[in-house]
Order: sequence, then structure tokens, then C-alpha cells
Amino acid sequence: PLKVNQQVIGVLTVDSGQYNTFDESDLAALTTVADQLAVALEKARLFAETHRRAEQLEALRQVSHDLTELRHVDTLLRQITERAIQLLDGDGCGIYLYRPERQVLEAVVEVWSARKQGSEELISSSPVHAWTDTELSVASVPIQAANKSLGVLNVTRDNKRRTFSPEDTA
Repeated sequence: PLKVNQQVIGVLTVDSGQYNTFDESDLAALTTVADQLAVALEKARLFAETHRRAEQLEALRQVSHDLTELRHVDTLLRQITERAIQLLDGDGCGIYLYRPERQVLEAVVEVWSARKQGSEELISSSPVHAWTDTELSVASVPIQAANKSLGVLNVTRDNKRRTFSPEDTA
């Protein structure tokens, strides 16, 4: 087994077509290799997680900067959706504000990335929950101020690429 802190993260398998090919010294050597492989895999996972967190913090810093610099709400909302696409590796994003007089969520901005997927091309146009259907995954984040729900930010991703993971919405 590949173990990190007493937790099994995988298995190293070595096969032979001959019966009783491996002895105790082979088992000891493979155990050492498995231990080293587990450490390397954990370091790679931690590095990727740290890199992802750094990207998230940078995106939040950029949004904060935008909030202090921009005077036009439409421009700010568009930049927030573009940053959300970038941060979550999404294909599209929309901000929908709640209109209590009509009891509806109204789209105030929608943005799609210009990503090539095989022969397809997407063209630009105008608590956390993630769901998946046959074609799209959606991560939804409530927009709140002073404990009042104002709307929702939805980031979508084409399932042909990958669905949202728990790490994406953490």
C-alpha cells in the first residue's frame, strides 16, 4: 500500500508471470519504493493545493483591487465573472440578482470563455453548491450582504472537460 500518515492513498502492484518470483528482500525493496512514492505523491498534492490556493488569493486580491478602482458596476460585475471563470477553470459565469418585487433571479451579466474544445469553440457573450447534468456542471455561490441574500454567482463547466470537484468549491 501507498500510505501517508497511516492513510492508504494508493497501491503499488508488481506482477510476474512466474510462480514465487518474489522473496522477502523483494518485498522489503518494494515497501521502501512504495513509501518513497507515497511521500512524493503527497508532496505533489500539497504543491498543487498550495498553487491553487495562491491563485485563489490572487483572484480575490484582484477583485478587491477592482472594487476600489472601478466606478461602473457593469464593468465590475463583468470582471468578477471573468475572474471566476479563470479561478475555477470554467467555461462560463453569470451573476443573477434577486428581484423581490417579481420574486425572480435576473441575469445582470453572463460571460462565456473563448475556449477551443476539439472542433468546438465557445464564443464570448454576454452555502456553495455544485450540480451536474449530462452536459454541464454548475457551481453556485450565494451573493450576500449583511446576512441578506442578494443573488447568486454561477460558474459553469462543460462535462466533456471535467466536472467540479469538492476542492473547486471549498
